[in-house]
Amino acid sequence: MSGEAANRLNAWRRSRRSPADAVRPLNVAELAQESLAALDRRSTYLPKIQYEDPQWRIVLNLVIARECGEALSVSYLCQCSAVPTTTALRHIACLETNGIIVRSSNPRDGRSSMLALHDFAYRQVAKYLLSLGTPAD
Repeated sequence: MSGEAANRLNAWRRSRRSPADAVRPLNVAELAQESLAALDRRSTYLPKIQYEDPQWRIVLNLVIARECGEALSVSYLCQCSAVPTTTALRHIACLETNGIIVRSSNPRDGRSSMLALHDFAYRQVAKYLLSLGTPAD
């Protein structure tokens, strides 16, 4: 991910909805962002518990990136995963093996790879996130 794209993504993450926006439906990227924020908030209640959910963090970051028209670098996703790099790389490999994410070469730097959600995985995650605001059947 380019520096500008990372800055845009991080700025979008820091933004909060205003009360006036509360009545409009959330889009998939906003739901993914709220899910990431909820993961971060957990540790304020029980700080001595180690919360690890790296695959979900990786997937949510890829949802947000897709909504912004971006792919993310492996190194960026390792940072977002909230686990050590070697652990993050194992989780990335698992997601890739299971067809959840796809890897491509970085057009700006042949030494690194870019990751994106597979179309099917994006649709499934979007359905799940959108279902969070609706009553269960």
